[in-house]
Amino acid sequence: MEVYNIENDTATINLTAGDDIDIAFSVDLNGSAYDMTSMRLDMTIKTLDEVTTIASFSTEGDTPAITIDEDILIIKADPLNVLGTFLHDLQVIDNTGAIMTILKGVINITGQIT
Repeated sequence: MEVYNIENDTATINLTAGDDIDIAFSVDLNGSAYDMTSMRLDMTIKTLDEVTTIASFSTEGDTPAITIDEDILIIKADPLNVLGTFLHDLQVIDNTGAIMTILKGVINITGQIT
């Protein structure tokens, strides 16, 4: 499991095609743990030209790929079976509907060696 500490940050995430996704993030706001309980989180992965969506994950739905434990968010998802470099962003939507992008950057997906 990859673990990141973020506060409106950028991150390069490295994945291997065919491997299950299991990433955790701790979120701080102004230097303190940011409790995201009962908030919605959405992550989108797109091509570099921002035209094609490769994957999206959310706390919404019957089987959410993102779960929240106070200031920790965990993304668990099936493998992405595409190779290349992509863009990602992660947004928090609070109970008032306010949207805050807390993380964005690049995702590199490389092939299996074995």
